[in-house]
Amino acid sequence: MDSSPNSVPRLSVAMIVRNCAAQLSATITSIRSIADEIVVLDTGSTDDTLVAAMQAGVNVQRRAWDDDFAAARNACLEKAIGDWVLWLDAGETLGADQAAELRSLVSGVPAPDRAYLLNITLPAAPGQLGSEQIARLRLHPRREGVRFAGRVRERLDESLAAQNIPIDASPIVIERGNLDHDPGVKASRAQRNIRLADLDLAEHGPSARLHNVLGEAYQTLGDHVRAAQHFRRSLDLAEQKSREHLEAFYGLLTCLDGVAADGSDQLSLAILALEHFPLDAQLLVALGGYLQNLGQSQFAVRSFDLAFRHGLIEPQVWHLPEIRQIAASSAATVLVQSREDDQARTLLEAAVTIYPQSHKLALQLIDLHVRNLRRNEALAVIAGFASAADRERLATAVRGAYLAQQGDWPAAADLLQAAMLDGCRERFCLRWLVASWLALERPLDAQSALHIWQAADPQNDELATFAEQVDAQLDEQAADLSEPIRVDEAAPGVTPPATRHLPSGPTVGTTGRGRHDSADS
Repeated sequence: MDSSPNSVPRLSVAMIVRNCAAQLSATITSIRSIADEIVVLDTGSTDDTLVAAMQAGVNVQRRAWDDDFAAARNACLEKAIGDWVLWLDAGETLGADQAAELRSLVSGVPAPDRAYLLNITLPAAPGQLGSEQIARLRLHPRREGVRFAGRVRERLDESLAAQNIPIDASPIVIERGNLDHDPGVKASRAQRNIRLADLDLAEHGPSARLHNVLGEAYQTLGDHVRAAQHFRRSLDLAEQKSREHLEAFYGLLTCLDGVAADGSDQLSLAILALEHFPLDAQLLVALGGYLQNLGQSQFAVRSFDLAFRHGLIEPQVWHLPEIRQIAASSAATVLVQSREDDQARTLLEAAVTIYPQSHKLALQLIDLHVRNLRRNEALAVIAGFASAADRERLATAVRGAYLAQQGDWPAAADLLQAAMLDGCRERFCLRWLVASWLALERPLDAQSALHIWQAADPQNDELATFAEQVDAQLDEQAADLSEPIRVDEAAPGVTPPATRHLPSGPTVGTTGRGRHDSADS
C-alpha cells in the first residue's frame, strides 16, 4: 500500500454474491465512478451472475460455499488491494450524492485509521408506516489482522478492537431494494440463517446474538412460539442494556403481537423493556399503541408525546428513522379522537416546527385546521412546506374541504374534484370529495373517488364506513329505478340532498413498529 503523504487513498468495493444477476448491475453502476476496484466473489451461482459480473469488467473471484459468511468475506477481502474497503450486497445502491460524499470521506484521510458505520435503508413494505434503517459497519481500512468472525451475522468488531481501530458513525446512506420484502426470498434467507446459527451454536455455544438470529428467522417463517423462545433465551444471555438486549425485547414484542390478542402481555413486556431503555422511542411508541388499544387514551398520549419530544434511537438495531414524527402524529390522532383538538393543534404545530420537511405532519395539521374551519391557517401551513405545483392543488383542496364543512356541497365537489384530477391524493381531499358526492346523492361519483382513495391510502380505517354508505345509496337508487314512477309525485326543481350520517372527520391511523429480520446476511 502506498502510504506517501501525496498519495490518494484507494477504495476497494467488495461483494460476495450468489444468484443475483438481476440486482448486480445496478449496484456496480452506482459505485463504479468512485471505486478504484470492485471485487466480486461468487459462492456458486447457477444463474447469469458470473456473466453479469464479467461483462461489468470487475475483478471476479470464485469460492465454494461452505456455510460460513465470515470465511467468504475474508476470502474476498484477501483479493482487495485498496486502502479502504466498502462492503455492499447485490441490490444495494448509493445515490450520486451519497457516492460523492463517501469518495470525499475516504480521499480526505491520507492514512485510514478508523472504520465507519453506514446507514442501510430498506423501503417500506406494503402496510408499513415507513422505511426502516440500521447502521452497519461497512467501511473500514484494509489492514492485516482485520478479519470477519461468525458463520451468520458476521462481525468485524473484535478484530478492529484488537487493531485499535475506532468505529465512527457516518450519515452516508446505502439503499436496499424491494426484493427484501419478497416472501420467498425472506423464507429462503430465514431457513439458511437457522442452519448457520445452529452450526455456530454447536461450535461456540449459546449467545444472545445467535438466539436473536434464530428468533428473527422463526418469526419470518411465522413460527412465533419458537421465535419467542429464542428471544427469551437472548434476554437471559444478553448483557443488560446492550444492543442484543434491546433487539431481543423488540423481537419478543413482535412475537406477542402475533399470538396475544388483548395486548396485556405486550403492555407488561413493554413496561419491563422501558425499565432498561427508558427513553427508547420505539418502545415508547409501542407502549402508546398498547395503551390506546386498551382504551387508556390519556396514558397513550403521554407515551407518544414522550417519544416525540425525548425519544432515543439505537442506530445499530433495525428501526423506523421517522419514529419521533410517527409518535407526534399518533399523539395528535388520539387527542383528536378524544375531542382534544386544541391540544392536538399545539402538538402538531410544535412537530411541524421541529420537522419542517415532514409532509405527513403538515398535512395532518392542515386536516385539523380544515376540521375546525380555519381555512387561512390551513393555507398558511401549505405556503410553508409545499412546492409551487403542490401548493396550488392543496390550496384548492383546502378551499373545497372548507366549503364541504359549511355544507356547500356542489361548490365543494367542484373544487375537490379539480384538486384530485390535478393529482392531489391527500386524505382530507379525497375524504371530503367522497363525502360531497354522497351528500349530493351521486354514489357512482363517490364510488369512483373512493377507489382512488383506497389506492392512495389503503390502511385508512374510514374507508369501510364510506364504502357502506356508497353501497347503501347505490342500493337505494337501484330500488327506486325498479319501482313504477307516479306522475303526481314528481316535482320540479332539485331537493337539497340529505347529508346522512357522515363521519365527523378524517383521522390518522395508529402506529406500529418496524420489522426485526435482518436485511443483511
